[in-house]
Parts: sequence; C-alpha cells; structure tokens
Amino acid sequence: MRKTILYWIMFLIAAFSQCSFVLAASNLEEGVKNLAEQITKSMLEKQKQKIAIIDFPDLDGNITPLGRFIAEELTTQLFIIAPGKFEVVERRLLLKLEEELTLSQKGFIEEKSIKKMGQVFGVDAVVTGSLTDLGNAIKVNARMIAVESAKVFAVAAAEIPKTKAIMDLIGKPAGEKQETSKGIVQSTPQTQQTKVETLTRIEIENFTFEAKECNKLGHKVSCSVSVTNNEPKIRKLVIQAVNPGQSILVDSFGNQYPSEEVWFGGKGGRWLQNDQEIPPGVPMNIVLKYRDVNTSATNVTVIIDADALEGNTMFIDRRIKAVLRNIPLGR
Repeated sequence: MRKTILYWIMFLIAAFSQCSFVLAASNLEEGVKNLAEQITKSMLEKQKQKIAIIDFPDLDGNITPLGRFIAEELTTQLFIIAPGKFEVVERRLLLKLEEELTLSQKGFIEEKSIKKMGQVFGVDAVVTGSLTDLGNAIKVNARMIAVESAKVFAVAAAEIPKTKAIMDLIGKPAGEKQETSKGIVQSTPQTQQTKVETLTRIEIENFTFEAKECNKLGHKVSCSVSVTNNEPKIRKLVIQAVNPGQSILVDSFGNQYPSEEVWFGGKGGRWLQNDQEIPPGVPMNIVLKYRDVNTSATNVTVIIDADALEGNTMFIDRRIKAVLRNIPLGR
C-alpha cells in the first residue's frame, strides 16, 4: 500500500512538472515580465543562443498595437532578465525583414519564413504567439520555435487584466494588410502610438540613472541622462553601444534606433564605448544621440547598457541595463 501511494505521488509530481501554468498578472508590465521569465528559462534549458521576437496577432490574424507593444516589451525584458545569456535580434532590423515574410491566411508566420529568418539573422529560435480576448482579461500565448526544424520546443502563457490602456491598444489597428504583386502580405506603416508607463528615474546596482531631457531636431534625437554613484567609493562605469541592441532608443511607435554617438562626462563621440570614474554622490552626464527617428514620435524610451568595472581593473563587476521610459520629446 505504501509503495502504491509513493508511486502515485511521484507520478503526479512528474505530470505537473510537464504542465505550463498560466500566470495571472496584475498589470501589463507584470504580464510581459512573467512571459519573459518563462521564455528565458526555456531558452537556457534548450541552450538556444539567439532569438527573434515576432509581433503577436489576435486569433483572426490581426496585428494590433498591443501585439507590437508586447513584442517590443519582451525584447526589453529579455535584455534585463538575462543579460549576456543569449542574444536578441534588434527589432528595428527584424521589422525590415517582416515585410518580406510570407504569412498564412490567419496572419501567422509560416515554416519557410521561420527558416529564412534563421538564415538572415543567424537565430536558432523564434518567439511568436497569439492574443485571446477572454472578456475581463487578455490571454497571451507564446510559442518558441526551433529554426532548424520549425517545431515548437516550448510554450509560455500569461493573463493580463483588460484595463482602459489595454482596450485602447486592442482597438487601434497597427496597419492594414494588403497583397503585393508577389502575393506577399504586407502592412502599411503604423500610425498609432503605444502607451507605456512613465519611469524617468531608476536605481540599479547602487547607481541612480535619471532622464534629464530628450530633444529632437528633424530626424535626430539627443537624450541627456545623469548617473550618480551611490557607494562611498569611486567606481568606474563603461557605457556600451558597440553591439546591436546596446543603448538603444525606442520611439512611441515601438521603433528601435541604435546610438550614433555616446558622450559620457564630457568625452566621447562615435566610437560608442565610453568609460568614466564616478566619485560618490556626484551626478555625471551621459548624452546619447540617434538619427532617422520618426518625426511624429512624441515620447521615447532610452535603454542604457553599461558595465561597472572592479576597481581600476578591466574586469566586469556588474552588467547594467537602465530602462528610462516615456520621456517627452522636446525641441
């Protein structure tokens, strides 16, 4: 009898360990973070090195600003949760290819398009999924697809309460689909701006990052951010913008832009890597410059990648990703 009970206990543990639970979030940001944590766990378990994230359509295949916003936020959260663990393709590069990808009648990406993405960007996994309206909540189902086989190797899910902001994002079309002469479904450019939570000051790894201003001149944007060392000793910080996806700007349409220049404490330029020794309690200025930014954008998110070095050495003590959201664009 005891052996029988033990058998059933072990069976139930094994069965539940294979199940994917839907996590109910209290808001949109928490829901996206839950998804990102599930995706990160699966990526590391399956030893995937590079990932691309596709916009999330609804069950009718329509891409709404919510579907694009979730894909954009997932990209950001994956950088924050697992820095250096695997590479995420920059969304701006991905959007250029999405226009050429063949979609099924329901708007979901097909096998040959997944494999083409692997060839172009060298990714070994693609994240896609769907949005389902449950009445009081939106269920987000994500699927991780292995590029070499085009087979699903993991899933993730979260439920997000349907707030007014969510309803606004659902109700606004992201672009009308149209057939081209090649029979490929394309979308017109998105004209609706997405709403994100404002966060212009953040403390991370005993540094305080605070957005001072972002100004635009035509297609160019310059953002000023102060960083303060909160420890009682001098610390060295390196601002990184060399690799794709480092220290980027995201406009209010969800488009990403790489840094063109990085200035830190009065020195810098186009080499996109800059370091300074920061005394305790003294704010130091970081200026990041971007070009070809959508002139209709009204707000931006600045993501600063940095390495905190150990003493006077070049050994990295901490990797930092500071995300400052919804900064108004001045002139």
